[in-house]
Amino acid sequence: MWGNNFVTSVLQSNGVFIPHKAKMYVKKDEADEDFRTKIQIAFEDIIEPLGVPDGVELMIVFDSWWFSSHFITDCHELDYHVTCQLKSDKLVVPDDGTALQVTDYVKKFNTDDYEITRIEVRGKKKRYLTVERIVKLDKIGDVKLIISKRRRDTDPRYYISTNINLTGAEILSIYEDRWNIETAHREANQKLGFKDYQLRSKKAIERFIQLVFSIWTGLLILELNNPDESRKPKTIGEMVDEIRAEGLVELVKNILEYFNLPIPDGGLLHLIREMGIKT
Repeated sequence: MWGNNFVTSVLQSNGVFIPHKAKMYVKKDEADEDFRTKIQIAFEDIIEPLGVPDGVELMIVFDSWWFSSHFITDCHELDYHVTCQLKSDKLVVPDDGTALQVTDYVKKFNTDDYEITRIEVRGKKKRYLTVERIVKLDKIGDVKLIISKRRRDTDPRYYISTNINLTGAEILSIYEDRWNIETAHREANQKLGFKDYQLRSKKAIERFIQLVFSIWTGLLILELNNPDESRKPKTIGEMVDEIRAEGLVELVKNILEYFNLPIPDGGLLHLIREMGIKT
């Protein structure tokens, strides 16, 4: 009835990626309550109520679709910085005071103005050609603008951060980490039934999704409390698969013990796989 149209947020700190909230967006002609845009939902239901411990610096990160000067200034008034991608038609004001679209501003730079910037994100090393400048954005003020290319012959992309003290490498790393939310959606859909609800009411669907997120967080806490230093961090899918396998082993063990049957050669996990059950 409602579809899968959500405003989703996650928290990330020191490589730990934790699901936070998912609030349903209902189109204006379908809403049975006061209509709110996705940006309003993001700020009013997710960002504004977020309790941040003293001494923790929070960076709000989103892609170019969410760009709104009002949204960014609202975040800034809460003392939160913003890093996001910038659309090519947005106006920037460099030092000379002349307002230009980003695409026209880029034409001021030649090949020699681009510097090599290297980052490591999600275990991968990446190389960019970048120009970084401090410019003004209408109704926002000074921001650090990063003009970025993967190769000299490719079209540039544009990123900004309200924290002008960050380097280009830091801004690119922060934005690249945003991709984890796409991975999170895939894992939650495939392993935790994020979109498998069979409910009609908006409130019930949102409660279901928060339950999914709570289970996800519990799995992360379990993993953090029992780290395996010998291997790379697990995805949520790998965590779910391991817990499912442990549960199946325990079930088969109980059945064998109940009927006083011996454990077969190769162990219980081998038996489960021989039965055609994927683990």
